[in-house]
Amino acid sequence: GSAGECLRRTQRALDRLERWCRESLMEVNATKSETILLVATHQQANKHTVDKPPVRVTYLGQPIPYKKEVCFLGVTIDEALTFRPHVERIAKALGRRQNIVRAVSGPRWGCSRGLMRSLHLAYCQSKMDYGLAAYGSFASKTTLETLGALERKAARSITGCALDTRCTLLMREADLTPVQARAKAAAAASFERHRRLAPGVPARETAERANLAGA
Repeated sequence: GSAGECLRRTQRALDRLERWCRESLMEVNATKSETILLVATHQQANKHTVDKPPVRVTYLGQPIPYKKEVCFLGVTIDEALTFRPHVERIAKALGRRQNIVRAVSGPRWGCSRGLMRSLHLAYCQSKMDYGLAAYGSFASKTTLETLGALERKAARSITGCALDTRCTLLMREADLTPVQARAKAAAAASFERHRRLAPGVPARETAERANLAGA
């Protein structure tokens, strides 16, 4: 629906939460809450500013600040659901981690290929794979390629292959699955898990609607 409809529904939900907290003698830390409006295109997102937000909601009479990006359970969500800011943060963290892993590698010394691969999977790939089922489904090929380039850099450290080695051969030699393929597999596994939830659970209903839409 429109931003106005989103505003009305969100404010009603906050009002119900306020009443429930008052009756249950509980408190919500409103200072740690943020508002974001998810839109369909970059053009719509570019129209929004923090100073002039598209929606304004309040809790206990205090306005909840509007943000163009919010962090939820470690995943950065932007207005247009491109997940580019999230991928950029992952890439920055991966660069530091890969420097540490490369410090224990060398053509004539250092860790074995098997140990280097295990270090990459545990220390670097695990960072990429957190939340991949969610952000990997929305991120564009160009955005995911940012992580793909870092993966291939890690594969060269593991295998010692030259810079001009073909990407497919490089990943096979390192025995690594590209992030694009892992994103599809993670999304499919998450979709099937949601379809097996108990009837009436919102996540299952969402999965079933998506299944009917794609049929």
